[in-house]
Amino acid sequence: MSELNVGVEPERGAFQGKFVYVKNFKIDTIVFSAGFVPFCNVPVCRANCCYWGVYVDLKEREKILAHKDLILKFMDETQPKDVELWFEKEEWEDPDFPSGKCVGTNVYNDKCVFLTKEGYCVLQVSAVNSGMHQWALKPFYCCIYPLTFWEGALTYDDDHAEDLPYCGLRATHNHAGPVIEICKDEFIYVLGEDGYAELLRIYDEWKKLKNK
Repeated sequence: MSELNVGVEPERGAFQGKFVYVKNFKIDTIVFSAGFVPFCNVPVCRANCCYWGVYVDLKEREKILAHKDLILKFMDETQPKDVELWFEKEEWEDPDFPSGKCVGTNVYNDKCVFLTKEGYCVLQVSAVNSGMHQWALKPFYCCIYPLTFWEGALTYDDDHAEDLPYCGLRATHNHAGPVIEICKDEFIYVLGEDGYAELLRIYDEWKKLKNK
């Protein structure tokens, strides 16, 4: 997803204050210190992070609608079968999206339209059951949570996680380690295998400096 490098400064030395740089990505060092749970346990958390809907790039909306017949097969009775109800009407300008614009998914029955009654993302369910990669239809920011891009920087979505009871900031009793170590797949999705390896190297340097 290198197309998400919106507004990122050129690569330079490892440490530049609060941020580090890998490839062309500007990365907030909060990912080295913020804790996270060992995995997303949907039966326990009921997908609290998704309940309010999510913003998607306009091209992601197009992809989802292009697969509407497939997705409808896996929706349950708590989800809207009318595709006109899937997305909000208003579009927003946001430089952290590839097209520079995004749109929100609607909330239906007090949850994101794409959440099943069990709390699973129907976009991921549809992809997996059709032999696609699990994230083939899922919006980018859903795939990389708890990571996000903010003002061009890859960071931990601490604002969104403020009050989440299972994996949030205050649920330290559930944390298994820092985001950089726990969220390997998410980092690789953004940075690639080589980028994640480089970030881990910088993380090791960061730990040495912190321990001095």
